[in-house]
Amino acid sequence: MAAKKSLVFVLWFAVCVQVLPAQWKDEVAGILRGTRDYRAAVDLLLARLEKMDAADKPDAAGLLAFCYSRRNDSANETRWIGEYFETYRSEDSGFAYLDLISQAEAVAFLSQWKSRYPFIPELAMIAGVGDNPIVIQGILPLVVDITCDALFKFSDESSILKAGLFKAGPNILSLDANDLFLRPGHRTFFLELKAERFMLRKEIDLDVTVQAPFAETKKTPVKRTPVTYRLSLYVGDELLMTSQKTEYPVSLKVDTQANQNPFGFKPDYYVNRDKPGINSVSILSAVALLYQLVQDLMKKKDSKAEPPKIKKVQEMTISYKQKDSEGNDRETKISLKLKTKNVSSAATAS
Repeated sequence: MAAKKSLVFVLWFAVCVQVLPAQWKDEVAGILRGTRDYRAAVDLLLARLEKMDAADKPDAAGLLAFCYSRRNDSANETRWIGEYFETYRSEDSGFAYLDLISQAEAVAFLSQWKSRYPFIPELAMIAGVGDNPIVIQGILPLVVDITCDALFKFSDESSILKAGLFKAGPNILSLDANDLFLRPGHRTFFLELKAERFMLRKEIDLDVTVQAPFAETKKTPVKRTPVTYRLSLYVGDELLMTSQKTEYPVSLKVDTQANQNPFGFKPDYYVNRDKPGINSVSILSAVALLYQLVQDLMKKKDSKAEPPKIKKVQEMTISYKQKDSEGNDRETKISLKLKTKNVSSAATAS
């Protein structure tokens, strides 16, 4: 009998554990529908947040920002708006469990933020256009997709690299590919955004690994045809001395082109350092440039055909062959890994 009671208790406890995390929705809905005590709603949400299911946390962050705004607490409103976008990527459920008035107010509040918060749903490298890999001469392009117009400043740990205006939608940031590939390793960049009263700072980490053939100590020998020389010394018709020598001559002609680096040696080819604002171009301009570079590879020649889809990635490897000093083909591999994280978000004084 005791065993049966224990089993019933275990089953009851398991059911409660599954049900309790979802009860916060009914409780916060009751508060907002009844007394509209936004402080009580905040206290309830903060107390339950840690134990909520991951799928419920975007709703909680959005409601916390909403409730703080109703209490005229702009600092905490900004904090939770940042959490809502940066941590939970604004993936709320629509708040159907609230009464119609509270739901409409919460949705309208968050929709207003969505129209002016400089949210970046994706920051990635360009791996190619369609199925065709592409590298622009001297440039490693980064695609920055943003939800609204925003001023930006792009810098490394020592100086400002670019500044200007991002337009809503995809934009391009260009990195100096030659500098990255000739000096591989870990790089840290910072992207600062300002839209209306809101400021956002992101950290961009880029790891570059280069496996170059010229770093290898062992070299494959090249087969060369020996040349034999014979030297004879005569005095009149009499042979006084003779000697013979065999050599393997080095060709004075190396079968390489003037520039075997597909990235070129022109990092400023598309970069205007006097006008950093124009270094960020719209994705349509970038597509046009990529189109020009790969037009011979494209099967569709019809001018009415849709542009190929740009392939965006967080990791990629670029491989190409170069000839060494002895004319042998050697493969160079460049591996890149990109990571982005939010550092800070704040609202400035009006």
